[in-house]
Amino acid sequence: MKKLLTLTALGAILTAPASAVQKCVTLDSSKKCTRHETNSEGYYKVNQNLTCYGTNNEEVEVTVISACVDTGSTYAQGAALDNIERIDSLDAYGNDRCWCKMVSPAVSKWVYIDGDEDFEWCAKSCTNTCASQMANSSYQTARTAFFTNLSD
Repeated sequence: MKKLLTLTALGAILTAPASAVQKCVTLDSSKKCTRHETNSEGYYKVNQNLTCYGTNNEEVEVTVISACVDTGSTYAQGAALDNIERIDSLDAYGNDRCWCKMVSPAVSKWVYIDGDEDFEWCAKSCTNTCASQMANSSYQTARTAFFTNLSD
């Protein structure tokens, strides 16, 4: 009888579905991230990967995406919004504000990066500028905006 109960319990453990393991890492905005690409490799991309660092110096792979939209003329660099809006028109006029968003390992709000140029500049270099700012020690404000108010 003991063997039957033991085998039944062991069988239940082995056939139970595996549960996902969740790892919580606090990203440290005071530490600059490391880019995986050079500036010239980063042009015209809509996403880039970086290695950022947690509070215990653990490496965390981060992916950011970008969008060129009209939203932004009244926002300071590093401002964060839930939603941004693109002008729907036949020409690109007005969609010249660069916003980026972290999409992995968590999802951030859209963070305002820059908007002093035109749509061509934005389309070419928005994500590149975002990654450059995350890798530059002078842009802690942008990193802080990415690393706070996260969702999954």
